[in-house]
Amino acid sequence: MNLLIVDDQLSVISGLKNSIHFKELGFDEVLSATSAEDAMQVLAEKPVEVMLTDIEMPEKNGLQLNEEVQAKYPDILRIVLTSHAVFSYAKESVRLGCFDYIVQPAPVPEIEEVLKKAVDHVNLVYNNRRMNEYGELFNSHRSEFLQNSILKLYSENEQEFAEGIEMLNSSGYHIRPETVTQMILLDVFSYSQSLPVHPQQREVMASLDKALKLLIEGRMAAEYLVSMTADRKFLVLIFSNSPETMDISDRFLLALHNSLKLDIHDEGIAVYVTQTFPFREMNEVNKIVRYYVQYNVAHTPDIFLVRETQAIRNFTIELPDYLKRWNMMLNSGQFNLLKKDIQSCIDKIRVSDHQYMNLCDLHQQLTQLFFRHFYEKKINIMALFTNDYTYQDCMASFGSIEEFERAVQFLLAATDTKETVSRDSDYVEKAKTYIAENNSQILTVRDVSDYVHLNPEYFTRLFKKETGLNIKNYIIDSKIASAKDMLLSTTLPVSMIALELGYSNFSHFTQMFRKAEGVTPSEYRAKMT
Repeated sequence: MNLLIVDDQLSVISGLKNSIHFKELGFDEVLSATSAEDAMQVLAEKPVEVMLTDIEMPEKNGLQLNEEVQAKYPDILRIVLTSHAVFSYAKESVRLGCFDYIVQPAPVPEIEEVLKKAVDHVNLVYNNRRMNEYGELFNSHRSEFLQNSILKLYSENEQEFAEGIEMLNSSGYHIRPETVTQMILLDVFSYSQSLPVHPQQREVMASLDKALKLLIEGRMAAEYLVSMTADRKFLVLIFSNSPETMDISDRFLLALHNSLKLDIHDEGIAVYVTQTFPFREMNEVNKIVRYYVQYNVAHTPDIFLVRETQAIRNFTIELPDYLKRWNMMLNSGQFNLLKKDIQSCIDKIRVSDHQYMNLCDLHQQLTQLFFRHFYEKKINIMALFTNDYTYQDCMASFGSIEEFERAVQFLLAATDTKETVSRDSDYVEKAKTYIAENNSQILTVRDVSDYVHLNPEYFTRLFKKETGLNIKNYIIDSKIASAKDMLLSTTLPVSMIALELGYSNFSHFTQMFRKAEGVTPSEYRAKMT
């Protein structure tokens, strides 16, 4: 579930992100926007279930944004957050169907309580809708149904777990909390990583079903189900209410592994198999399996027998000698040698017993080494990243050896570039020139930040730091300055001046001018001439 925070003050957005426990409340991602226009852009690009918005914002306010979202995205649950306790605001919020209205300053527990109610409401609506659709869609969407049922089995909530069992039983399976179960998780690397060439989901599912039927039917009185996980892996549950019939031998696993490789023509498959356990322990067993998956950062195609998390311990390679040598190579410009030496270290991790922790340690130390080098060279680190490869991509690259190798390649290329990276002041001056040359258009912060190739939030902070001015106010001030010049140096009607500055709404232009100068454009012209 995603949340969108809309406020023209970055400090408010930052304060909310740092103080509220969004993950615990059930939000997967917290998005942000600094204007109504930016918010609509975010909603067009990403799914959002809950929107938390300020009211008092320049140009289009929060109530106008609510009205637009209500019309275009009626399923989004909307909460108004404002520091103005005005009855008309509350009344209009109710009219627009907002879920709640919070007056700032509000304590964090109060905001979290409203957000918790919002999450519960979204889940209730979603579950009711899904339950109504189950009867019609089960036959055509069996995989999705099973996936939703199994998600409930991972819940810490006993009621949700019971609902998951009930849903599976209503689908024809025979499961009780004490049913003996064995879990097999298959990771087809090309599919889970969405590589250019990979088998289709339906193809893998059909191959799995065929192999399981051959291996199980006639050999053991057990049932099985095959489902997809959220991270594009394939889950097999084999279960029986007669424990003595469960016989998942090594020969069985090897046959399953080989059958799948031959059927989908892909050698890159890891199989993680657990010991038998009571069905009620699904959640705990799944956590242990996930440890094994996470720690296979080299993506080794093998059969892994999952036993216990204690088998995975924090042992790391010795890095000090490497780091000292790499720092010397970095400062002396020996980039080819540095690349080979780092790759040598990665190759050692690839065959080590504790790949994940070793890679995490190497990632932390190496990014610190490069970032310290950039800082000492007065290189703007954030300016190095692009939409194709972001700062977040780099910082999250410890998930697999392939991702980490890409990060190293990027950092080495950034270090070895012969182009000088612009100073902060250069970006600001370039932005000012762009604003001045485009006074005939209605510019947004995103327009300007895109022009100078910087992230909007980072650019907003940078502009404020270099000029002491808010970028939105600067854009408006630039238009006001041009308007004043045209009012005094030409005889153009005010309506024509408004059009010249990109305002098709004459009334909006007049209001903006009055807010800035205290008088209307006509009054200003009369007064100054």
